Amino acid sequence: MPLFEIPKRANSRANDKAILTQAKVVTRATPTIKSGSSLLDRIANIQKLVELHLGKHKDEYTLIQDKTILRDYISQCIKN
Repeated sequence: MPLFEIPKRANSRANDKAILTQAKVVTRATPTIKSGSSLLDRIANIQKLVELHLGKHKDEYTLIQDKTILRDYISQCIKN
């Protein structure tokens, strides 16, 4: 009597084909984010996270960095 009863795998071409296609799928490696002690390290980590999660939407958004761009944006919103 064996200690473990391992079920035998059904010998089927469909199962083999599914396993083969699953093995061929390449996954994209995500960047490793390490915590740093300095402010510049933290900013770099935040930039990596934003690029990782929101990079695909980069062209859809406007970055407002000064008051004139903000005023123009708000006036365009009011007109529309």
